[in-house]
Amino acid sequence: MSNPDQEETPFSDPKRVVGYKSKRYTSTMQKRVDRREQDTLRNLLKDYVGEGDKKALDLPCGYGRFLPLLHGLGYAVTSMDISAPMVDYVRNCEDFGPHDHAEVGDVREGLNLAEGSLDVTCCIRLFQHLHYPEWRQQALRAFAKASSRWVMVTFYDRRSVHYWTKWLVGTLRGKPMRVQMISRAQFEADAAAAGLRVVEYRPWLPGIHAQTFTMLEKI
Repeated sequence: MSNPDQEETPFSDPKRVVGYKSKRYTSTMQKRVDRREQDTLRNLLKDYVGEGDKKALDLPCGYGRFLPLLHGLGYAVTSMDISAPMVDYVRNCEDFGPHDHAEVGDVREGLNLAEGSLDVTCCIRLFQHLHYPEWRQQALRAFAKASSRWVMVTFYDRRSVHYWTKWLVGTLRGKPMRVQMISRAQFEADAAAAGLRVVEYRPWLPGIHAQTFTMLEKI
């Protein structure tokens, strides 16, 4: 993503999807990242949404990393991604169930979902790529509209060593950060503009890494 104003659709080649899945989260460190994120998401959903007969949105769904977890909670899942090959991969994977749905969607253009049709919308590892408040607010409005109550989003919190490390490296190289890290105050302002309030922050690695899981509720 060299220019946030002119992004290319990622993973337009089905072969790239297979290659990405075969390499992503395979190293020792990445396995720890995956395990920690899976645990954080599972616990947040248990604490707020509950288990059983629920409907959830997973966007961006990627290759379906969180599909088994959501099924384990008893959820029927709508998987969405801007990448058609990613959506096709999920639709044809063994974890895709008879009550699941998958389609291409860009959250900045609105979602083809009935208002209040989902118990929770989940968005992991997207917001750091949304460089402008308008983009984040558009996404949050779309999530709030589709959900009956709960929205779960991750963003990169600049109150972290991760931010200052990226900032220092970027400054020394004369290049801006490729990912967007914002303050909690900015995130809460974006959420409020979309009719949401933050109920809880759960940082992936508090004070160290910027990745922060956030549970929001419709106002």
